[in-house]
Amino acid sequence: MSLAKFFRLPFALAGAFLVLGIVVFGLIILQVGGVSSSSGIKQAEVTVQQMAGIAGETMRQRLIDDMQRLNLEGTPEQSMLRQHMNAAMQSFPGQIIIKKTGDDSYPAMSISEPEMASARADIKANMSKQFGEVVINGKDYITYTSALRLTGAEQPDFTVMYLMPSEQMMKPYQAVSFRVKMMSLLGILFLALAGGATCYLLAQRLLKVTNTLRMAEGGGKPEPLSTLGSYEFAQLAEAVNLLLQGPTEKDKVRQQANTDALTGLLNRRGFVQAMDDRFKQGGNSAEMSVMFLDLDGFKPINDTYGHDVGDNILIEVAKRLGSCVREQDVICRLGGDEFVLLFPGLVDREVLIQRADRVLAQINEPYWIGDNRVTMGVSIGISIGPADGKTGEALLTASDEAMYTAKKTGKNQYTFYS
Repeated sequence: MSLAKFFRLPFALAGAFLVLGIVVFGLIILQVGGVSSSSGIKQAEVTVQQMAGIAGETMRQRLIDDMQRLNLEGTPEQSMLRQHMNAAMQSFPGQIIIKKTGDDSYPAMSISEPEMASARADIKANMSKQFGEVVINGKDYITYTSALRLTGAEQPDFTVMYLMPSEQMMKPYQAVSFRVKMMSLLGILFLALAGGATCYLLAQRLLKVTNTLRMAEGGGKPEPLSTLGSYEFAQLAEAVNLLLQGPTEKDKVRQQANTDALTGLLNRRGFVQAMDDRFKQGGNSAEMSVMFLDLDGFKPINDTYGHDVGDNILIEVAKRLGSCVREQDVICRLGGDEFVLLFPGLVDREVLIQRADRVLAQINEPYWIGDNRVTMGVSIGISIGPADGKTGEALLTASDEAMYTAKKTGKNQYTFYS
């Protein structure tokens, strides 16, 4: 992937997340609207129940007072019921229907519109429900049914149904729901506009970066990017400018100071610095291992065939060592025929033995000088940190001592420091 394409990827992801956010927000709004409508119905039902309670208690108390005043017993006449139903309507601006409990011959009475009278059979069928919604002649009503007790009988004397048109009760909640939905839609519109504007501005800034990188990829020399603006874009512009600028003279000097000129590997200074950096990251408990290599038989080859041939042999050794390490490992040439390998995080002795065997096999492979075939061995000392050393220099010294032990006890082999 080119650098230009790489920088377009975050913008594409930002746009995708913006669209996803708007969709999710819209679904939430629809859900909230549904919930608010449901909550409105429930609140309307509570309101009907409260008004019915006031009207029912008013009617009951007045009926009892009248019957006591007239010395009447039992259940009141229909005329008296109708009179007090009219009074109850003052506190319940809907419809009231009364039916005598357990006596279907006693007609249901209502102070109602004609459609109520024509639908009494449907109403009576619903009077067994304490609470609910009914449809009468195509019109929705919210109802509440309660008992009216005038005597000491076990069963209530009458059943009273209170009806309020749903449309009338829901108007306040529908208005609130409408305002919520409109404000939410405006919020979505604002989010879309703000997100679109933000994406446009981001696109313009990123376009400059991608155009600069595209020109550099094509071999051109673009102008440095402006570092004005937000902190993030300033940091991005500085990073791109440094990338296009390439290494400075100071960087080159530092690199030369830490690099072996012959093989391009790290030298002793660069290697110790690399180890110390890893100790700083992991503290004194940082785990790593070091292999110190000294070539066996290199000096006779160098003396016999000359320094140029010897240099080529060292370059070939560096290449072979590259096949013995991982990407995160470090190879160093200390000088002469001495090399060092650093394995960050690798402290398992069995795995280190496998690595050392691979190094021995690679170095022992023959070298060709024209038609002449020559071979070399290698003595390896292995130290493991932090047990064998808690600094780069200490770990390097421990592996050096282990290497001399390997050389003194037979060469072309490996020895652990501890």
